[in-house]
Amino acid sequence: MMKKAPKRWLISRMKTSGSKRRYVVSGDYSNHRHEKRPFSFEELPQKEPFQRPSQFYNGKINYDLLRRFLRGQVGQHWNVVQSEILARIPTRLLRYREMIHWYVADQVEFLDGKIWNKRTQRCISSERLRQSITEESTEFYVHPENGLLMRSRP
Repeated sequence: MMKKAPKRWLISRMKTSGSKRRYVVSGDYSNHRHEKRPFSFEELPQKEPFQRPSQFYNGKINYDLLRRFLRGQVGQHWNVVQSEILARIPTRLLRYREMIHWYVADQVEFLDGKIWNKRTQRCISSERLRQSITEESTEFYVHPENGLLMRSRP
């Protein structure tokens, strides 16, 4: 009997070192990365920030797998899709679960043939570019009558 592969996380942190290109003196960075460049007193910053001095992830979140997953779930019932998404978010990134609402309008109604997002109080545009300030560009919405995940753009 074959063992099923574990499901992948839908949201992850991007691994970025935060190093700036201006600190790389030569193209041979691997040999010289631990060397210290001499700084003059005038080049030092006037104030030091209170935040952590180095953060490996820089607070960047990779949500490409979430979008790809949502594109594959069009036509499925939203409650099932949402529970699958929440199960596939790591516990250390659960504070980013609101990111789902960036892509899915779950509280909508149809007004004058347009999709009205009750959460943001704007119409969802079916075009790639917004037509006006009162429209937003959300890729998916939940059909108000049957609860299915639908795509707002063709």
